[in-house]
Amino acid sequence: MARKFFLYALLAVLLVALLRGGVALMSFDSRFDDGATLLVFAHQDDDLLWMQPLQDSATMLLLAGSPLAPAQGAVVAQHSPSYQNRWRGLFADKATDQEWLDDFGLRDRCEREQDWNYERIRAAVEPWVAKSEFTRIVTHNNWGEYGHIHHRWVNQAVREAAVRYGKDVWVLNTLVLFHGDDAVYLDLGAWHLPALRTRFSSDAFFETRSIYQRTEFKATPAGVDTWTWFDGDDQYPHGERTFVKIVDQGRDHTQSDPLIHKTVSALERLVPVREACTQ
Repeated sequence: MARKFFLYALLAVLLVALLRGGVALMSFDSRFDDGATLLVFAHQDDDLLWMQPLQDSATMLLLAGSPLAPAQGAVVAQHSPSYQNRWRGLFADKATDQEWLDDFGLRDRCEREQDWNYERIRAAVEPWVAKSEFTRIVTHNNWGEYGHIHHRWVNQAVREAAVRYGKDVWVLNTLVLFHGDDAVYLDLGAWHLPALRTRFSSDAFFETRSIYQRTEFKATPAGVDTWTWFDGDDQYPHGERTFVKIVDQGRDHTQSDPLIHKTVSALERLVPVREACTQ
């Protein structure tokens, strides 16, 4: 308990230090629309939940942390033609919803990690980051927003490849904390990094979320829909949000900048790792 209190205190001090002073923020600009933006997300609803403001700017949208179930394929088919044309899954689709639930969604976490692990994600992601047509990648943040292990692995795979190939990486600088049956979304600001200040479109969010909520897996247990997050009207990163460039032409600020490195390390330790093997 004392150690955890110390980490919280350290994090508070680091965040105050990072938030002090001004930094030039840009509202959305056309640089993301230049055809060189790749968006990489772990699960089929994650691009909506954590990257929605930049969905339309991405030339490609990559599902990189899980296979696709037929029900999730039906969700993709209900998106706009533009979304469908830009969407790619990096792993073979499952033949049935039951197979997806048994082999991935509801599988014992330690058994699942024998097949679904960081090395598998890294091997699939790196060739896409390496492509010359992409100069920037939008993905999950280092602590996986709320801690999901697949979010963390996708982030790590993207960052490491971006360093290797001299690319930029942008992430939503939001920390998600749980409070009962709800989540709280804390915007952490720009941290003196190149930053984009923008808003999630509530209309676009609710319209797309409804597709997931009305599309159910044809499997046992029955009645499970494809939306994996909370259903409340404020259960997404609503309001103004900050995206930050954590890797700049191959330089990873979360590793090379001492203050940012300490802050990110504290967040990675404080945010519980979720959906991982604990044995």
